[in-house]
Amino acid sequence: MIVRPHIFIFYCLLIFLFVSTFPNKCLAQNLVGHLSEKGIMAHSHNDYEQKDLLHKALRYRFVSIEADVHLSGEKLLVAHDAEDTLSYRTLRNLYLEPLKNIVETTDVRIVLMVDIKSESKTTYKALDALLNEYQSILTEFENGKTIFRPVTVVVSGKRDIESLTTSQKRFAGLDGRVKDIGETAYNYPMISDNWRKHFTWNGEGDMPPEEFSKLKRMAKVCRKQGNLLRFWAIPEKEKDRRERIWAVLSAQGVLIGTDKVPELAGFLNYRVDQ
Repeated sequence: MIVRPHIFIFYCLLIFLFVSTFPNKCLAQNLVGHLSEKGIMAHSHNDYEQKDLLHKALRYRFVSIEADVHLSGEKLLVAHDAEDTLSYRTLRNLYLEPLKNIVETTDVRIVLMVDIKSESKTTYKALDALLNEYQSILTEFENGKTIFRPVTVVVSGKRDIESLTTSQKRFAGLDGRVKDIGETAYNYPMISDNWRKHFTWNGEGDMPPEEFSKLKRMAKVCRKQGNLLRFWAIPEKEKDRRERIWAVLSAQGVLIGTDKVPELAGFLNYRVDQ
């Protein structure tokens, strides 16, 4: 069979376009599958308080980081409490700009959880405008379809649920609660809740069978729906207890949150050359 030169060139161009755009656009079926290919199921809680914020989590291959934000004028300032905000510590400067630069040279897949501390509607409006400036690196939610890109923004805290769920096109998903388990991952790519509201086990001994069954049911539904499951306020004071809890969560595919980035990375059998 003789292949005409112009047809050969046409197909070569198609292949080139596909390969060149693939790193920044992923057609994974859900967030869990999208992230698990590139990192460990770990979340850097209050990442902005780390000495080497963002970069430490990426270095240890965490798939999720958290930044608390307060709206001040037109700026989204990063801090846990409003009185601790500084004008130069913005979501743009600390996370979005660095991630934009990192994505240009590295195949990164990460969740940027934005925990809104100020009024929900005005803060989300400012966040939405900011995210539109970085849409080339952000996962896109449009008309019921999700196009995964390197950075997936999830809105937590004071969530403007109405604006997010009714928008035809957006660059952020919602952080749901346990009551939202079973809801579509298009609206709720992540489910997070307070561990102590649902479990009494503090890591001492084995997890009570009825609580273990409850956790398994939650994790199973989330896997089926494509929601990333996470709990906060996990007991962490004593090393042996937190490691028992980590082991149970890891076995169920639950995203584990911590301030102890190197320790959790080591526990999950990932080592970084010092």
